[in-house]
Amino acid sequence: MSPRLPLPCSARVKPFATGKIGPRGFSLVEMLIVLGVISLLIAVALPAYRTQVAKGHRAQARAQLLLAAQFMQSFHAAHDRFDQTREGGSVRNSLPPALAQSPEQGTALYRLVWLELTPTQYRIGMQPVAGAAMQTDRCGTFTLDASGARGLDGAAGNDASLREECWR
Repeated sequence: MSPRLPLPCSARVKPFATGKIGPRGFSLVEMLIVLGVISLLIAVALPAYRTQVAKGHRAQARAQLLLAAQFMQSFHAAHDRFDQTREGGSVRNSLPPALAQSPEQGTALYRLVWLELTPTQYRIGMQPVAGAAMQTDRCGTFTLDASGARGLDGAAGNDASLREECWR
């Protein structure tokens, strides 16, 4: 048998569970690069996410407004006028509570408002609730009248292109 020679220091170190010898973990530079990439992704994705959430809230408010308009048309068909029942009761008291806000349940982001109410005409709107997430929304209050005309009240630059974009 040949004599055993002493092994160099690196060979005498027992391997760790990974079977590798040497430094483990990430360097500070590698961690900073990863944090920078994650920060960049968040900076790009967060505004897009918030925009999509706002679009969802607007769509929900428009749907509630359309349901309220459908209720108004049914009310007119039953009572031959928009403002009150045949017995003299107000349409405002007849409106189902679920149509009074958007979303139907939970914290209201929009509330139904009566902008005009006569025997032959109505104009209703879904107005952002003060202090809620949609309060500063650029679309403002969605409006709808008896003829089906869609509009915006209180919107920044109430022009046709904004109205079209908001009602999309």
